[in-house]
Amino acid sequence: RLGVLGGANPGADKPLIDVRLRDGARVVATLPPLSFRGPTLSFRKTTRDWFTLDKLFEYSTISKQMMDFIDYCVRFRTNMLLSVGPGVSPTATMNALVAQMPTDDRIVTIENGVELHFGQAHRNVTALEPTQDLGLLDLVRHAVTMQADRLILGEIKGDTTYEVLQAIAGPLEGSVCGYSARSPVEAIDRIARIELHSVFPTAIPDAKRLVASAFPVVIQEKKFLDTSRRITAVSEVMIDGEEVVVEDIFRFKPEGVDDNLIVTGTFHATGHRPTFLEELSDRGEAEILHPAQPRLRVG
Repeated sequence: RLGVLGGANPGADKPLIDVRLRDGARVVATLPPLSFRGPTLSFRKTTRDWFTLDKLFEYSTISKQMMDFIDYCVRFRTNMLLSVGPGVSPTATMNALVAQMPTDDRIVTIENGVELHFGQAHRNVTALEPTQDLGLLDLVRHAVTMQADRLILGEIKGDTTYEVLQAIAGPLEGSVCGYSARSPVEAIDRIARIELHSVFPTAIPDAKRLVASAFPVVIQEKKFLDTSRRITAVSEVMIDGEEVVVEDIFRFKPEGVDDNLIVTGTFHATGHRPTFLEELSDRGEAEILHPAQPRLRVG
C-alpha cells in the first residue's frame, strides 16, 4: 500500500518511505537496516481546527493588544516573519494570520506537506508543494507570474533565499513566512549568515538589510515546559543607516509557575511606536495605531 501511494518499492535498498496522503497527513515507514529494532510506521496528521487570532487569544497564546496589532499588519499588507522556537510547528499561528486576510485576495501557499487549512470564504487559494523537478524558487516565480496578492511560505531556507526575499520585498507584498529561531534577533542573524551566505559571504550587513526590507515585522513563538505556546515578542525590524535594528513592540515575560506547574507571565507593550505606521498613514491606507497598551497577566 505504501509502495503504491509513494510510487516506491520499499525494501533493503529503499528503507525509508515518506508519503503524503490526500488529506495532508504524512506517513513515514522505516525498514531494516535503517531501523535497527525492526520496521516502524508513524503517522503525522495535522489538526482540522480552524485557528484564528481569537482562538489564540482564548488559549492565552497572545494578548488582545498583540492580536489587534497583528490584525492591523495583515490588513494593510505588512510582510511578517513567523519565527518559531524548538518544538513549535508554525501551522496554527500561520493559519490564524491567514484567517485575517481578505477573502477575495489571491493567495498562494508553498509548504513541504500541505498543512494549512482555509475556510470556505477563501476561494482564491492555490496550494503548492515543491517536488524534485520543481523547487521552491520555481514556485515563488510562479506566484509572481500569477500576480498573487499574498504568499504564505512554510519555511525559508537554502540557496533560494535571496531570490525569495527579493520577491517578498517587491511584488509579493503582504506575505507571511516561517523560520526556526529562538528570538527575532536570532532569526534575522541566522537568515543573513546562513541562508544568504552564498550571496553575501562576507557582507553580513547587506544581507541583514535585505531581510529587514522583506520583513518589517517578526512574530516570535515559543513552547514552554508545560507545553503551552505563547507569542513572546512582536518586533519591528528597521534599517537605520548601515545598521539593522530590532525593537520589540510587545513582549511576554514569564514570571514562574503556579501550583499546577502552569507557566505564568505578563503580556505588555514596550512603548515602541513602529516607524512603518507613519508610512502607511502617508499612503492613506491606515489610521495610526498606538501600541502603548495596558499589561495583561496570564496564568
